[in-house]
Amino acid sequence: MESNKGKHYFWIAAIFLAFILLFFYWDSFFSRPLEDYLPFLSGQNRESVAPVASGSPLPKSEDERIHQQILRDMAERWDKIMKSQASYKEGGTPIRAWFADNSHVYVEHGAASSEFQVLFKVDKKDGEMQYNTIGFFEPGESDWELIEGEDPFFGESRILYEKNEKGEWIRRN
Repeated sequence: MESNKGKHYFWIAAIFLAFILLFFYWDSFFSRPLEDYLPFLSGQNRESVAPVASGSPLPKSEDERIHQQILRDMAERWDKIMKSQASYKEGGTPIRAWFADNSHVYVEHGAASSEFQVLFKVDKKDGEMQYNTIGFFEPGESDWELIEGEDPFFGESRILYEKNEKGEWIRRN
């Protein structure tokens, strides 16, 4: 009889723990489709399922492909993109870029006459990249100082790309 009493306590404790976990994780568990947890339900293997939400992380190689495409396009059209900036002085090219996500990029321009950073929202319209300025920064005492616009990704981690000696964009982190 004593061993049955111990089993009862075990099951009561297990059920109680399950209810507590369900209570705390209810929103996070049920906010995503069941296929995210059980990929065999979708009839596909998880690696072949494309992300559903726009904010969901892409595989690293897909992120890098998107970033490289944006960086190449931006480098080719830099002067045209920057003509709208009142404080932009021609000359120089982008030297560093920090991606907050796949559609927001901080771009550092370096030239002897002017040094600044711009935060762009990148959209693709009619097959062409569109760069909408969100924030404009100049060098401050210890970091970039926001001069115009906003900085919605302040303090968040970013993916850094720098140009190497050959002019290729290399991911640094």
